[in-house]
Amino acid sequence: MKRHPRHRSERITNRSFLRAMFLTGFLTAAVAFAVYVNVLKAGTPERARTYAFAVLVFAELLRSFGARSETKPLWHIPSSGT
Repeated sequence: MKRHPRHRSERITNRSFLRAMFLTGFLTAAVAFAVYVNVLKAGTPERARTYAFAVLVFAELLRSFGARSETKPLWHIPSSGT
């Protein structure tokens, strides 16, 4: 609330935002795929899918915490107090 609103002509997404989103998406997919392949070597396809899905859920949970601020790291943001 301390920042001014963006100008009407300013785009919602910029290059740095798109770069961060693509990097995050690529890393999440790479980790999920690596987990899938490693578990598939030692287990069943059902277990590999379960582990890969758990990686995706956990990654989205972590990303939701990181989305609280575009400029500050997670450990510098005060908790909501509830």
